[in-house]
Amino acid sequence: MTVFKNLVIGSTSQLANYFPDEFVRISSRSELTNHCNESWDTVYVCFGENRTYLADSKDSSITDEFYRINHHLTVSVVNMFKNSCRRVVVYSTAELWNDCNGAVVIDTPFQYKPNHYIQSKYNMTIELKDKNRYPNVSIAYPFNFNGVYRKGDFLFGKVFGSILNRNQIQLGDTYYYRDIVHPKWAAEESMVDRVGVDFIIGSGRLVYVNDLIRSLYSSFGLRYEDMVTERIVTPSIYRNRLFYSETKAKNSDTQSLLTSLVAELKEFAHAS
Repeated sequence: MTVFKNLVIGSTSQLANYFPDEFVRISSRSELTNHCNESWDTVYVCFGENRTYLADSKDSSITDEFYRINHHLTVSVVNMFKNSCRRVVVYSTAELWNDCNGAVVIDTPFQYKPNHYIQSKYNMTIELKDKNRYPNVSIAYPFNFNGVYRKGDFLFGKVFGSILNRNQIQLGDTYYYRDIVHPKWAAEESMVDRVGVDFIIGSGRLVYVNDLIRSLYSSFGLRYEDMVTERIVTPSIYRNRLFYSETKAKNSDTQSLLTSLVAELKEFAHAS
């Protein structure tokens, strides 16, 4: 009897850390042709979330990478694996609604303030939404998700590093609301058995980002004022846009998110 396995492509992505241990993980830089001829149940295409903090760069050597990876490489990988698995899960972004106000559902028309990251995800999304060509591909639209594996150039990566290392950091504007989920829940939602059905990953609740950051420091006996220097050059675009998932996830309120992040940080610190 053939035993079908699950494959995560993008082993260094934040999300890859939250799938079950028995899932096979490979880098998007590995020899993919060695794997695409095997039989898989689900293939999760997780690479492409890195360096979003450079999405407004004017350097073409940086911005071209968004389109190469998030669009062309992603579609190429899907084409390699779509016939050797039961389903494929690909990650777009809920930022495609970042110029909307209110609750969004999967059929809400895209409306966004573009940058190179979002535009590259849009280009990929439009191509893979063709269900005639990609009937077993599900496109996930995750809202912002953050855990201890978030890299240090990102907002919460800086905060987590500051807490773990007890070092001071400088932050820009954090005085706005976001729909934020823990990546463990994002992985769990991805594993719901949908074949060819697109879906949003969000909490359905708004978190005031500055309050969450202050609470994280406080949970470790640290004062925000002692650890953070603020330098707000340009107010965040999110100050004027309150967009969130219409579907409310179980146990994804602000306190549950805070509890999960604190527990994960303590576990990470202990393991280190």
